[in-house]
Amino acid sequence: MSETVTGPTDSTTTLSALLENVARSQQRPNWRLQHDLLVVASGEAELIFAGLSGPSVTTFNVRLSSNPAWMARHVSNHGIDAVPAIQIPVGGFDHLARFSEQHPGNLAAHWEMFPQMNHQLGADTLYRDWEAFTATQPEYSGDVVVQLAPTTTTVTVAVAFDSAIIDPQARVDDDQAAQLVEVARRAIDTFPHAAYGLVVMENIDQPRVRGVDLQFAAWAEEAPTPWASDIAQALLEGEISQAKAG
Repeated sequence: MSETVTGPTDSTTTLSALLENVARSQQRPNWRLQHDLLVVASGEAELIFAGLSGPSVTTFNVRLSSNPAWMARHVSNHGIDAVPAIQIPVGGFDHLARFSEQHPGNLAAHWEMFPQMNHQLGADTLYRDWEAFTATQPEYSGDVVVQLAPTTTTVTVAVAFDSAIIDPQARVDDDQAAQLVEVARRAIDTFPHAAYGLVVMENIDQPRVRGVDLQFAAWAEEAPTPWASDIAQALLEGEISQAKAG
């Protein structure tokens, strides 16, 4: 059996370091294949994780969930309210104008292949803002993904198999919390074989899904929150249970 070894824990390995700490606390042998790939052994099973993404996470689900336009259509088809979004070509301002008429308010746009490059499109300055945004189109950008900009406070729920935790900073009562957890679980369940991820919602009293993050990418951008370790533990135990059962 391979021995547990210490791997790098810089900002590029935040998620795998989090999982590594959980494996160590459970005295499970673990080692790195490379800086962001961690192997955790349980009996004869050896599970490979990329960050917090284990064997149950599929490329198809990641692509489907990470595109707001695809995600919104997908979860809506399963009876879950989602923030409206659309994907349009760079020359498709007419599509954008119709979308804006159907869904009044400010919009947030990003290039399909560069989701981190957000640009605000004002409801009253739509054409001007669109022209400024598309004038900076990078190479290999793909289409434009447009979503209604947030108008209320968002709440994040982390789901991992049988565990679900609402961001402790969220100001919600017990009934609201129960409803948010239910919607988050249902959203994750719509993705085939998916068992964990972050679900961002708005409109607390009538939740609608703004984003689904099956890879916990939001946690990789900053130091893990105190509740991240509990989710990592539930995630690891769930993946191990599935490996033993399957």
